[in-house]
Amino acid sequence: WDPVPWWNEVLSWRGYMYGIIATAAKSLMEIHPQLMHQGHQLDQLGLRDRAWGINKLAGTARRHRMGEVANIVLTKQQRHVEVQEAFSKLREQSKACLEMEGETITGLNALEGTSLDFFHTHHKAELFRLKGLFQERMGDGDAAHQSYATALSLCKQLSKA
Repeated sequence: WDPVPWWNEVLSWRGYMYGIIATAAKSLMEIHPQLMHQGHQLDQLGLRDRAWGINKLAGTARRHRMGEVANIVLTKQQRHVEVQEAFSKLREQSKACLEMEGETITGLNALEGTSLDFFHTHHKAELFRLKGLFQERMGDGDAAHQSYATALSLCKQLSKA
């Protein structure tokens, strides 16, 4: 994997370029108010890109065995993001907690405190699989088995459960 500082630089540059484009678009909207819809789409695109970038940087940090850095990066995620990015954030946070010493309860609590109502079925299955990993690590084999069974019942194609 590429080093974390490289990813940080690339994603910072992307954010900077987005800022330039957004400023130019806002100036253009002041001149041509009929372009307001495109400006809103540009804002949404920027929020999605920022969320994706944060998740990507956190994933890279986690793969470099820098779980604490990954979780710190994830705290910069805004509260209102699309379902896919919210899922990616929770998955990265869980994987980072699994790799960090003494963070098993923190990771399990994050999963248990999350409403699964908004997630797609395959996302729910992956979250139950991760929950099973935490429960297994804590020595609760019966609960882990139940979580894995729930994951498989939700998504038969889930290969890791």
